Amino acid sequence: MNTILDNMNKQNIDRLENKVDVIKIAIDMHLKSFRVVRQMDHALVQPAQRFEPARFYQWLEKEKIKAERIAVCYEAGCFGYEPARRMQAMGIEVYVIAPQNWDEQRKRQANDKLDAAVMCRRLSDYLDGHRKALSVVHIPSAQEEEQRAAARFREQLCKEMRRIGAMGRSLLLQREMAVRGHWWHGRTWQLIIQAMPVWVVHQTRNLERINPAAGKTHRPRGETTAKHCSS
Repeated sequence: MNTILDNMNKQNIDRLENKVDVIKIAIDMHLKSFRVVRQMDHALVQPAQRFEPARFYQWLEKEKIKAERIAVCYEAGCFGYEPARRMQAMGIEVYVIAPQNWDEQRKRQANDKLDAAVMCRRLSDYLDGHRKALSVVHIPSAQEEEQRAAARFREQLCKEMRRIGAMGRSLLLQREMAVRGHWWHGRTWQLIIQAMPVWVVHQTRNLERINPAAGKTHRPRGETTAKHCSS
């Protein structure tokens, strides 16, 4: 029994003694898999590994016992900042970087393994003090990201409102009726119904129906309406 315990203690001591200072990890993220490249301190960059997203986080948790510090980088993109916040909650140092062309040799070949390897080397340079090696972006909090998403959606919605409004004004102008602003309600809409042929009324009514600004239903407080968007 004592021999078994002694062996276990020796293994634990060996693990502690073999700990590296920094593990650097670069991830090329895709929907179904992550291509991961690792570098231990300043050793050679290791061959790329492929993980399913859930398995990657399990693997990363185990890596924590191998180093005093783990630094991870990945490109900002469709996955947003949720992976970064998840890794930060695990105690990992995370850098989200602006997307760029990683083809240093200009071979014009898209290769996830090579991209991740170059990212990993650049991460190593960045941690060594070469701040231009990576273009690091701010990782917002969940609340900050929610506010940004709401602002982007409002901007997109306003753009769509203006586009549909312009389509209606163009259609009416072809029939020598010039209208301004939000033509789909009030006195202007009544004039359109009275003055325009049935087919024009029909088409403008279709536009009015799909225009997000034209709905008569109650909107939650803070939701974008026509008055928030200039025509």
